[in-house]
Amino acid sequence: MAEVATEIGNGWVRDAEGRLRRATVHHMGRRLPSWDYRREGYYVVTIVLNDRRTGALGELKIKKPTACAVGARGTGNVAGAGGTGVDVEWLSVDAAKELGLKPEAVEARVAFSKLGASIFAHFRRMGEFTHGLEPVYCAIMPDHLHLLVKVWRELERPLGNAIGGFKAGCEKIYAKMGGEGRLFAEGFVDHVVLRAGQLAVELNYLQDNPRRLAIKRLFPDLFKVLRRMAVTLRLAPQGQAGQGALQGQAGRGAPLEGGAVQPAPTARAVGYFASLGNPFLLGRPLAQVQISRRFFGYKRVAKLGGGLKIAKDEKGEPIAAFSTPEFEARREELFAAAKHGAVLLSPCVSDGERQIAREALAAGLPLITMANKGFSPLQKPSGRYFDACADGKLLMLAPAAWPYQPGEKPMTRFDATAMNRLCQWIAGEGAAQINYHGMKPTNVDELAFAAACVKGGIEK
Repeated sequence: MAEVATEIGNGWVRDAEGRLRRATVHHMGRRLPSWDYRREGYYVVTIVLNDRRTGALGELKIKKPTACAVGARGTGNVAGAGGTGVDVEWLSVDAAKELGLKPEAVEARVAFSKLGASIFAHFRRMGEFTHGLEPVYCAIMPDHLHLLVKVWRELERPLGNAIGGFKAGCEKIYAKMGGEGRLFAEGFVDHVVLRAGQLAVELNYLQDNPRRLAIKRLFPDLFKVLRRMAVTLRLAPQGQAGQGALQGQAGRGAPLEGGAVQPAPTARAVGYFASLGNPFLLGRPLAQVQISRRFFGYKRVAKLGGGLKIAKDEKGEPIAAFSTPEFEARREELFAAAKHGAVLLSPCVSDGERQIAREALAAGLPLITMANKGFSPLQKPSGRYFDACADGKLLMLAPAAWPYQPGEKPMTRFDATAMNRLCQWIAGEGAAQINYHGMKPTNVDELAFAAACVKGGIEK
């Protein structure tokens, strides 16, 4: 029976036990609104096995570092042994764990099963069945596959028909090999390559899939999704009192005579968060990232279906519309703190906060981020976030009361308010000063308490 919940507005519901929770919004796939899927262009399609536990498409293999294999990449997604002309030994994940590899030394590929090799061959023939479609790249993983296809002339029917035909052909191959039941789960996920430079990014992601999976399996604690991790909170009052300074002051309370600083009283409590990454970062000094929207902004362009999106360059990096001296000064202050042992803690709400997070990852600085929805059980970060996770320099948090939901979740003012307040409580003496315009302190704290399911046991 579905859980009974009462809608109370602004994306919040109260469950049968009277607890305040975020409303769950369900989405189907990632279809691009108003897009004609017969149009020319590049498309990336993801299809998963009906039972992902079987890993029926192949086995992940990790290269054993040896002197004779120096210079032999052998990475990627191939049916054979690599074709490099060098004798390379490929190990199972369990065998590779005994080597004590570091994340940056991992090279991997997927050795196709008989079924995986047959599906790969079937993919290469997609153009024979759908005129106007060209198969470009197929990344077969043990439990799913990614297809990169090019529509080089307008299709007679939408791309979904060709993908459905491909899946049907794979089901026949599976049945002929003695498989029982369905091979693939219902549907598929797709996204359209729209901007210049995105194709190279997508192809690099697909080719790097085996390495990322190998790192995740070799170092599982760095990628483990926890649904409910306890985090110590310091419930300091709002305003200057209780907010610490990056320069090492005890607090940003009201100055006393003689220039001393009055530390504000704080109370300890425990909040609960979904998490992914290195939880030990919470044990280090924290510096909260808080950047006003007045100080930095990304360029926006119109998107299909209405609305605006962030403009990106050929490398997929956001393009800044403006940057102020206040942003530059705050960035310098935060990065100086990080280089002296602090961990940056960002809600990633404003453009400036997101930019600081991007630059911190690029510089190899430790970072804790906050999201406005939870994480799927199989979720793993991508790009720089993945590498930072592998290096133990990233922790991603989301309030426990905000469940995972597929697709994008709009950032509401209530989300942003709760996330900023929670970051203040987590950061303690490294918290930033925030003016919550038009909201009473009691309302702000109520949102934060509800989002993190803060419990009793408060110690003065």
